[in-house]
Amino acid sequence: MPTEEEKDPRFRAQIDRLSVIGLRIIAGVCIGNMIYFTLVGVFSSAVVVEQFGLVQPLTIGTLGLLALAVSFWRRARRHARTAGMIVGYGVAVVEFVTVSSIVDGPEVGYFLFSGIVTGVMLVGITALPLKPLQTFGLGAAIAATYGIALPWLVPVLSDRRGLELVFVGQVVFLCTALTMVVYRQRVLAYRARQSAREALEELRSAQARLLVSENAHSQSRFAAALSHELNTPLGALTSAFDTLLHVYRKEGLGSDERYAEILAGAEAAGRGSAARLQETIERMRYLTNLDRAEEQTVDLNELCRETAASLKSHLEAKTDLDFDLGVLPPLRCRPQQLSAVLSNLLRNAAEAIESRGRITVMTRKREGNVVLEVRDTGRGIRSAQLSTLFEPAFQVEKGRVATTNWGLFVCRTIVTEHGGQLDIASEVGKGTTAKIVLPWA
Repeated sequence: MPTEEEKDPRFRAQIDRLSVIGLRIIAGVCIGNMIYFTLVGVFSSAVVVEQFGLVQPLTIGTLGLLALAVSFWRRARRHARTAGMIVGYGVAVVEFVTVSSIVDGPEVGYFLFSGIVTGVMLVGITALPLKPLQTFGLGAAIAATYGIALPWLVPVLSDRRGLELVFVGQVVFLCTALTMVVYRQRVLAYRARQSAREALEELRSAQARLLVSENAHSQSRFAAALSHELNTPLGALTSAFDTLLHVYRKEGLGSDERYAEILAGAEAAGRGSAARLQETIERMRYLTNLDRAEEQTVDLNELCRETAASLKSHLEAKTDLDFDLGVLPPLRCRPQQLSAVLSNLLRNAAEAIESRGRITVMTRKREGNVVLEVRDTGRGIRSAQLSTLFEPAFQVEKGRVATTNWGLFVCRTIVTEHGGQLDIASEVGKGTTAKIVLPWA
């Protein structure tokens, strides 16, 4: 028996959707019944049609049309399951009243009335996602109407209606039991989908953390190598200054204006070079020491410059990198994660350029959002691939299992977690544009 499942908004939405489909199925059965009996009445002289007339099929068809209208009425869709039960009850009553006019013996009556109850109940539990108590309530309502109306509709059955009610009760309980089984399977299927969705979300999170970790590790190694390389010229420059000052003092050249001017120029140039080298080191420290777990307020333009600078050697090999950066407000984000996203997009853009091309990084402020675009003049992406570009997959290449689209999949996950959106547009032979839209307010 259902307990807490239908309090879950997602499960309830699924039930409502299935109820609408079931109501349309019931409407189709009713309308099909009307069309069938109408055609039989026009092209045949069947005894059943002569005795029934067209009142029964037209009435049932009208119920079907009403059910169809309700299924397309947006406000009533949440009550589609109840509407289906009402239609089923109405069909049973119409069938009772119509069939009662041709019953001339107990055997015929038992057969016809039992068939009506069984048919309505089975269609109901098959088409609609009924709860067990709803199935029981529908069956009980039909059985009660049958028991009350039978004596004056079919007097020949009035003295033996108890036996028929026992059979109807068996049908009702059997259908209720079947509903329990079906409903239980539906709940288990929903829980399995929820577990799969949670596992997918966990996988997305793990992939995002992996991408950020790999990006940070790559930048850290680059920063360490750069610091090591810069320490050598800085050390040589410092040593040269020390030597020059020592010679200057030892030789007593302080009174010679020519040497003083040369020394002043050398000192200015040296200090300026040292300052620029120190600034480069600080930039790399900025990229590698950001707290990836906590949000910070950053300058997105500066983040773009710093990320591109960390990939300079990779990009300069075959691309010209341009910046078209607009005036942006401070952005609240996780900088390390956005840096990983931008790094991935820049690498993809570079790989798409086969000879020599151009990559443009553009930022703009638009209607409460910050827009970041990475455009390249590479080979582009076929339209058939664009629809599955963010769907991670595995494939076998040269006997080894490889992954595809995982980088973009993780990038979109990170952007989505920031409340934004990542889209990619491309044209074969002309290039690709990756567009990130992030809320700043």
